[in-house]
Order: sequence, then C-alpha cells, then structure tokens
Amino acid sequence: MDEPSELEPSTSAQNDPKTKAQEEDDVPKPQFKCHNCDLNEEYDYFGKRPPFASRIQFNENCYVMKDPFSPAPEQEKTTNSEYFIALGADCVKCNRPICRGQDCSFYYSKSYCLSCAGGVLSSFPLEVQSKIRKQIANSRTK
Repeated sequence: MDEPSELEPSTSAQNDPKTKAQEEDDVPKPQFKCHNCDLNEEYDYFGKRPPFASRIQFNENCYVMKDPFSPAPEQEKTTNSEYFIALGADCVKCNRPICRGQDCSFYYSKSYCLSCAGGVLSSFPLEVQSKIRKQIANSRTK
C-alpha cells in the first residue's frame, strides 16, 4: 500500500525541465522609459539586429520588444520579420532614451529628441528643418 495509486497526482510535473520560452518569461525584462513622455515598457532587445526579427537591421541601436499581439513564429520556419515593435532609441545628442512618438522624437539618419533637434536645427537640410519645426509646434499644442 506504500505505492501511489493511479488517482494520486504525480509530482513528476514539478520536476520537468522548463522550456526556453518559460524560462525567458521568468527572467525580469529591462524597462524602456521615454525621457519625454514617460512611456514605460519592457523590452526584449537593445541593438541593431533583433534575434527574433532576423531580416531586420536598424541603422542605430533600438529598444525592441516582441509584438505581444502577434503569434510567435514557429521555430522550424523563418523568423517572422513582423514580430517586433521598435519602442525607441537613445537621442544621438543627449543620449536619453526617447520613444518613436511624434511628440518625442525626430528621425533623420539617427534619432533626436525634439529639444535636441530644435537645438541643432540649422544642421539639417531646409526641407527637414521645416518638418522639425512643424513637429515641435504640434507637440507644444498638445
């Protein structure tokens, strides 16, 4: 009678090794926080080539998260290049993290927070200067 009956729950499930995805879920993720708007979100990768979006290469280091609204690509298939969200990057001038929102940043070969873009406005081509001015004006009216 010392043997467990078939009706008793097994404790072997507690000893089963976790899958890699389960282990990743247990590790706390770093936080991205936009310096301008206080957007605060966990991110999965910082750099130019997210491993979960193998066909993507950014021109600058970006804060990237796996898209929580898209199903994960199957391991056997090629990595889905749409399975990510680029949250933001560090401003090329002040090095503060900024999101991709129009009220927070401007991208012209690198990311600039709007205050730094306004500070170096004359270094941009005239057409780009006009876009930056409009973007800064629109961000102030909100």
